[in-house]
Amino acid sequence: MKGRKNVKEIWCKCLDAGKNTLKTKWPKGFNIVMLIVFSIFMPILIEWVANGYSIVWAFGWAFYQPLQYFNTISFVFLCTLVVYFLINNAGISILIGGLAFSFFGALNYYKLFYRGEPLFPWDFISFREAAEISSSINMKLTQQMTITVLLLVAFVAICITLNRLHFRIKGEKKVLVPRIRIRRKWRLIGFAASALILCLFTLTRFFSTSYIEKHHVVISQWRQQYYYTVNGLVPSFLMNIQYSIVKAPADYNKENVENIVNSIVASQPESGVKPNIILVQDESYSDASKWKDVTFNQNITTTIDRIRKNSVSGTLLTPSFSGGTSVSEFEVLTGFNESFLPSGCTPYQQYCNQTLPSYASFLKGQGYATIAVHSYGRTFWNREVAYKSLGFDTFYAEDNFDNPERVRDENRISDLETVKKTIWAYEKNKKETGKPFFNLTVTMQNHQAYNANEYPDDKLVKVTNSKIDPSLIGSVQTYVTGLRDADEALKYLKDYFKKVKEPTIIVYYGDHLVGIDGNGDNIYIPAGYISDTTSPESKKLMHSPPFVIWDNYTKIKAKPVSLSMYQLIPYMTNLYGLSKPLYFDYLTQQSYYYKGDALDIYLDADGNATSELTTKAAQKYYKNYSILQYDIMFGKGYGERQLFAQKAVPAS
Repeated sequence: MKGRKNVKEIWCKCLDAGKNTLKTKWPKGFNIVMLIVFSIFMPILIEWVANGYSIVWAFGWAFYQPLQYFNTISFVFLCTLVVYFLINNAGISILIGGLAFSFFGALNYYKLFYRGEPLFPWDFISFREAAEISSSINMKLTQQMTITVLLLVAFVAICITLNRLHFRIKGEKKVLVPRIRIRRKWRLIGFAASALILCLFTLTRFFSTSYIEKHHVVISQWRQQYYYTVNGLVPSFLMNIQYSIVKAPADYNKENVENIVNSIVASQPESGVKPNIILVQDESYSDASKWKDVTFNQNITTTIDRIRKNSVSGTLLTPSFSGGTSVSEFEVLTGFNESFLPSGCTPYQQYCNQTLPSYASFLKGQGYATIAVHSYGRTFWNREVAYKSLGFDTFYAEDNFDNPERVRDENRISDLETVKKTIWAYEKNKKETGKPFFNLTVTMQNHQAYNANEYPDDKLVKVTNSKIDPSLIGSVQTYVTGLRDADEALKYLKDYFKKVKEPTIIVYYGDHLVGIDGNGDNIYIPAGYISDTTSPESKKLMHSPPFVIWDNYTKIKAKPVSLSMYQLIPYMTNLYGLSKPLYFDYLTQQSYYYKGDALDIYLDADGNATSELTTKAAQKYYKNYSILQYDIMFGKGYGERQLFAQKAVPAS
């Protein structure tokens, strides 16, 4: 009995000690402990949500990347601590921080799924455009996202319950979400101190080149997705901020620029003709006739096939996939290479807010009327500002279309209606100015997402044989129906200008391929378009929409060629003997050694895909190309006057 009494006394003392701890010492450390526990597990949940892999993989990342795991823990803790001192409630601070970081991870997941690339800092410049696009995409909550939210709610509930227990023991009035009172003075001091430490930590861990090099951290502009997986979402995203500032190439100086400019052999216009030049960039256009293991109930490339047989055709390598239309426009119009800019950037928004030389501005100096047509909003991707900075006189956008034909449940202006607007713009210009016509037309009909039954059954292109998952056939049929309509729109445009007496060139090309459903693996592999996703040739195919060139005044015919987007106009002007800026002469000379590049794909002199430039001549041209582009876009402009001059002038 005496033993039992001693045990009871010890138990009572323990309870009293526990109550005293809850009543006095508990609040001094409990909230910080909860913030630390939250910060230890949140980085693992971020990676789990952001990549969509297994939870075992996420824990493995933390184990094999301890430095970046610790850095992410510290960043999450400091961010949450700032919020804690701001609102003075640990539970709500954890909930806000957890939901914010989970949302951040979800954004990365959706971008990976639909675009095949991770989330970049400059994506938030395009937030409005991304929101508009995402509204038409089926963005399902993943298992990882759902479980993460439930875990956060459960953890916060535990924090609040324990805090309520503390207040109950103290005998204070019950409240739903109790908080430990901290004097305003100490809260302000804590907020300022934690914010300062957060800034210093970010600068010394993620922005410091010496720290990154010392710890052998790699963040490659050409293999972003891989290194995001290695380093983690938060460190990679933050380290990428420094790349939003484009640094000068190592050998950039006035002497080198002038030497490169003076080495260019200037071409002379051979034809003496100033033809109308119409560029039609068709949304998400690709050649589904190349899908070896899929058959359709009708030919969807009748016009394209005829032009290929009798004129000029090929493919264009682009960094874009399932989005990034404006990047393709930018490369075509300027001859600039997106590879020399931050990965995933949007040049129209970041670099086209002031005058930038382009083929449009060059032709404007040659006496052309420069007119853009786009069947969507004029502010989308900052086009209204960008077109003006690139030298376009006039821009006709969706609000300039008068009661246009709409398709796909009346959500999109049709490609046929868009080329009719191009013809209208040509006739208006001919009547009012009589100037030769330079036009960029950008369509919108076949923009993602692709849902079944968007077209009436009698107008639908149907899949008759395929190895593609049957659940995706409806989306595929919607997509290829858009391709068929694009081909018919090109025929309408060609047939019109075939009757026009003025010399006219039509350059028709796709902006990028599209995943149709996700990243495209479940479409293009069973369709027999690619055999894998890793070989240079397969990567090339996934980033190379077709192009054709037709005219009404010559019989020019050429072998199919593979080029980069930025080589399209130099190729066309060289083929037809047209006037072009000296900068495009440089690109023409460069094409004799390599035909282009995008991401980690290079096209050799014959247009074959490789993983690197293998000849010294090609490497030299690539290096000099980066110097010239930097000089024009960001540098002192040592060679710009000569590179884009209407007539030959000495370098300054």
